[in-house]
Amino acid sequence: MTGVIRFVEGKLKLKVNQTKSRCAPLKECSFLGFQIGARGRAVWTAKAQARFKQRVREITSRSRGHRVQTVIAELRRYVVGWLNYFGLSQTYKVLLELEEWVRRRVRLYYWTARREAAVHQAKPDCGARRRRATNGSSRERDDDDCWRWAFIPIG
Repeated sequence: MTGVIRFVEGKLKLKVNQTKSRCAPLKECSFLGFQIGARGRAVWTAKAQARFKQRVREITSRSRGHRVQTVIAELRRYVVGWLNYFGLSQTYKVLLELEEWVRRRVRLYYWTARREAAVHQAKPDCGARRRRATNGSSRERDDDDCWRWAFIPIG
């Protein structure tokens, strides 16, 4: 390390920050979210991937209460920006896995929003459609039974 510092400060006339500088193999060093992987290819760091996943989890959190179109627009904006920055790397398989993971998150958000809409629509209608919700039986059912029947899939 001392030889490198002497060269950089002496010949190149640059100031070296000793606390930020280190000499290590390329596979152990990262710079701006990239590191050099196998065969000299630029790959994302694990920290950059973890930040990406955390941000996608925040956007697609099923307790946010936003419309599906709003969430997809926000997610699209974030993913496109992230891929424009990290698109330099040659990690095709990891990108396919991330795409599958993001699609699953969006699908879960959509299903949750659909289920919540069904709950809000089914609960008030239970009193008015009691006979239909009880499958045609003449026996009276309370609102909780009617609400449970709303979640049974048709067909």
